[in-house]
Amino acid sequence: MKHKIIISILFTPLFLYFCFRGLKILKRETTDWMKVIPLPDSHSTFFNAIELMSRLPEFRSLLYYRYRTGNFNPIRAIYPGEHVSISCPKVGEGLVIQHGFGTRIGCREMGRNCQVWQGVTIGKSRSGLDQPRPIIGNNVKICANSMVLGGITVGDNAIIGAGAIVLKDVPANATVVGNPARIIKQR
Repeated sequence: MKHKIIISILFTPLFLYFCFRGLKILKRETTDWMKVIPLPDSHSTFFNAIELMSRLPEFRSLLYYRYRTGNFNPIRAIYPGEHVSISCPKVGEGLVIQHGFGTRIGCREMGRNCQVWQGVTIGKSRSGLDQPRPIIGNNVKICANSMVLGGITVGDNAIIGAGAIVLKDVPANATVVGNPARIIKQR
């Protein structure tokens, strides 16, 4: 009980910071993450958000992206995020980053309700400003240490297996694995 009180006191300023910037985003992200992350649900946006903020730096990183906070924002020094880099003009609601250490999300667009695990790289296949980036559909799962590179499209409900290197389009409802990635299942 003491632990919960201390955590609530420590993370209330961050909660208030996000609330002043837009409570709607905070409520939506908290609800989406509580569906996926196995934490006890207190049925309160405040306590669920505090729990997620205190335990998951990935959650804080996503909120920093959603609220467009700069890297040099003093609030980030007090409450750091995970080593997650998100540079995507449009990320749909419901993105959940599981164990986000070393994750880089640099696509043109990411759909709704996607899940990304640790060590994932989504971005250009070559360096250069004019190089295309991937488009990720809705309900896509991108498993640990996989790469999605170049101007490709990953269709809705696709699953990218752990360690896969995706360099070609992935159709909707497909599961791909390997290097280079190949379809092993299409629903």
